[in-house]
Amino acid sequence: MPLVEKGAASGVATLDASSKLPFIQLPDLSVLYAQRTENGEKPVGKGELVINVRDYGAKGDGQTDDTGAIQRAIDEANAAAGGGVILLPRGKYSVTTLCARPFVTVRGAGRYRTSIISRPSAATSLIYFPPGMVQSFYLEDLVLAPGPTPNPGQHGIYARAEGDGQTPNQGGWWYGGLRRVRINRFDGHGIWLRGGGADHLRPHQFLTFEGIEIFAGIPASARSLLVTGHVGQTIFTGCQFDGNDQGIAGNGTCVEIRRELSDVGTSMSDVAPYALEFLNCTIQANALGARIERASGVKFDNCWFEDLKNGVVFDTSVEMGTVEGCNFSDTGSDGGIGYAIKSGAGSFVMALGNRFAGTYDRALVAESTSGSFSLKGNRSNHPAMATSGLTKQPVAVNGTIDVLGSNTAIISGSPAVSTIASRHAPGEPIYLRAWLTSFSLVAGGNISLGNMPSPLNVPSGSLVTLVRMDLGVLNWAVVSVT
Repeated sequence: MPLVEKGAASGVATLDASSKLPFIQLPDLSVLYAQRTENGEKPVGKGELVINVRDYGAKGDGQTDDTGAIQRAIDEANAAAGGGVILLPRGKYSVTTLCARPFVTVRGAGRYRTSIISRPSAATSLIYFPPGMVQSFYLEDLVLAPGPTPNPGQHGIYARAEGDGQTPNQGGWWYGGLRRVRINRFDGHGIWLRGGGADHLRPHQFLTFEGIEIFAGIPASARSLLVTGHVGQTIFTGCQFDGNDQGIAGNGTCVEIRRELSDVGTSMSDVAPYALEFLNCTIQANALGARIERASGVKFDNCWFEDLKNGVVFDTSVEMGTVEGCNFSDTGSDGGIGYAIKSGAGSFVMALGNRFAGTYDRALVAESTSGSFSLKGNRSNHPAMATSGLTKQPVAVNGTIDVLGSNTAIISGSPAVSTIASRHAPGEPIYLRAWLTSFSLVAGGNISLGNMPSPLNVPSGSLVTLVRMDLGVLNWAVVSVT
């Protein structure tokens, strides 16, 4: 077939066999593609050290022991100035245990493409942390999983904060986290963030967990996430904590947040986590969704709780627990004693704008004497939202009643009340009902009766409304008696 020659009468360009096509200068794309990871989700930064574990002998075939090759790559990145990125291309990497290092990111090709799988061993966890401060360690875009038979008691990630032996004896995981990581069915905990204790030198703090999935192992003692001791300023965004094979009929807990614990789970001090937030997370399929003990500033924001015997309990002495804008679907059905949200002894919880749907026994429960709520805008798909313990029954002691953070209370026994103790802010009301017998409000404490007589009698069955003021000693003003 003849070649077409440029300028031919036909108007179609023709070339003879010795002719050449004009040279076209294409853009250099090598820099662009060199900055891409295999999963395409995050480019490598300019000048960033990148190490492929295959160059260190890792096979990723699911059979070869890749522990040494991957650890060498991690250690070399840590030794380099500024740290680096460890790339694990698509594959199944069989390892015994790996040690986290500062300023290292271990990045797979995607959570369904790259897996790190535990070999049979007595190792405490698949990923562990060394003594001293570990800053800016990240895991991204991969799966952590046990082998076909999980090692007894082994955790997926065990971040224990230990001192470096220097003065001061500091340690902990700082400014790091996980992104798009799935953790499957370990016999121990999926993640245990074990912070330090009373000396406050070994915190885990400033951590971010984004888009992680954690499926609890079969033992009822296994948690998807366990957070203990000095752990703070940490956020979980778009994460899933699943009871998995424990199931709704099991006895497990998805998320547990507690004071400092030993290896065997006994309390070591009252140092507890603080400033933790769960944003747009799912907690599901277990006997209990989340248990918080002694912590402060723990918030569940726009989360989804589903298929749980009980939802979330702020168990003991929790300050400023918050559940806001969350959905509870088929959560709180446990033979008549289930709950969606519970405020335990000595705890104060804000429940704001939550929705309770499906089957449940009680939406809100407060421990009868000292658990309390601040409530606003909560809704139920049932005509009557079942609750328990929200209305307090304080006993007057020397003329003082303590309503804690509750907005409602019943007063019995005909006391003369002169002082109200509470956690209310100015502008917040309380409602006191005389139960079975009358009681009276008297001057001399912190109650302002205005133009009403002292004592002011509140007949049996009547309701007195008071509002908190900030006008000195007389900071509770009587609004009405009806």
